[in-house]
Amino acid sequence: MSQVGTSVKAISTPITSPAWKTKPSFAIVATQDRAINPDLERQMYARSKAITKEIVASHAVYISQPRAVAEVIEQAAHAAAGM
Repeated sequence: MSQVGTSVKAISTPITSPAWKTKPSFAIVATQDRAINPDLERQMYARSKAITKEIVASHAVYISQPRAVAEVIEQAAHAAAGM
């Protein structure tokens, strides 16, 4: 068995300053996703003010559109480096 139980501290410690409130967040919406509703993702990403890229792909977007996913990762890395 490779997984262990969740630490009580991990699920009971109050979060006082979530990173998404002070640092740029990046997100991908796979527009053809049937596992997670793309409209729900859009709502969550808008709420967190994430910089969002929509990619025409299924849930496994990183497999079917690796270049597009890599571009988002590179954009996030450049943003972090500029902080």
